[in-house]
Amino acid sequence: MNHTLDPELAPVMTDLAQKSAAAPARKRGDWRTLRESGNAGQAAMAALIPPSPAVRATTYRATAPDGVEIELRWYSTADVAVDGATVVYAHGGGMVLGSLDTYDTLLSW
Repeated sequence: MNHTLDPELAPVMTDLAQKSAAAPARKRGDWRTLRESGNAGQAAMAALIPPSPAVRATTYRATAPDGVEIELRWYSTADVAVDGATVVYAHGGGMVLGSLDTYDTLLSW
């Protein structure tokens, strides 16, 4: 089966490949550089689309049994009336990459 790249996506992928090729190689175990480059890549991808104007985000905080505070975000819209519909999105990022803010635009759609 042949696969073709969406023509609108091709320039974005080419630009990403060129920028990645110029980046210095990371040393094994260098999680700080991995986190920085990964979060920069996620921010660049999020910047490709605007936040959804129909979605409202509300931030909450919960405290884990060990006392660590966890930030939670609830996305809702008045345009969609689906009683009881919920999606839970829990992305660990390998415990290295990502945050609520880096996924905010994606989750608002």
